[in-house]
Amino acid sequence: YYINIYATFGMVGVFCLTVRSIFMATHRLHASTKIHHQLVTSVLKAPVSFFDITPIGRILNRFAADMDKIDMELTQSLGQGVGTIFSVMGAAAGIIAATKGTMMVPLIPIGYFYWIVQKWFRKSSTEIQRVESITRTPIFTDFSQTLSGVSSIRAYGEKKTFFGKCLTSFDVNNAAYIMTMLVNQWLSVRLDVLGGEYEGLLRERGRGEVSFHLTHHTTQ
Repeated sequence: YYINIYATFGMVGVFCLTVRSIFMATHRLHASTKIHHQLVTSVLKAPVSFFDITPIGRILNRFAADMDKIDMELTQSLGQGVGTIFSVMGAAAGIIAATKGTMMVPLIPIGYFYWIVQKWFRKSSTEIQRVESITRTPIFTDFSQTLSGVSSIRAYGEKKTFFGKCLTSFDVNNAAYIMTMLVNQWLSVRLDVLGGEYEGLLRERGRGEVSFHLTHHTTQ
């Protein structure tokens, strides 16, 4: 009897995951197609002065890296966001049911600290990601210029010069990318510390089952 119930829940879970995957793929395809169409239309209708002041690498960056984020990262980020919301709701429901709402009071100051941390993180992360995007532009610019002038580069023997310039552009972009990873780790450490403090408070109150429930949801 119980095995049948468990198997039913498993089949329902597989069905829900399949529906979610199809929905995410359709959403990603629609968003990518729409944004790519608008981007192509804007570039083709741009005046000549736009191409005089805008590096070709920046345009290629929009078509390459930015579209890649929409195709690959947008769906993953959306799925993680939805999963996090349901995990938080499940953990909060377990705490309320086990403590009759008494342990929700400490969540008010902890929530305030969470808000301060995300405020600092969003400001820094936005600027660092902007810098990472800007430093990626010279890579596409150098690549495009090298392809268009490869015969002249070989004729004058400047292969090492252009190769060194390309490596320098990669180093600068990698430095900005590493800063992005460091900012994410900065956020992860502070969120883990705040979550660990609240879990320790639950353990001190003798609510081991609540602590286990909270840990189970936060590690999913």
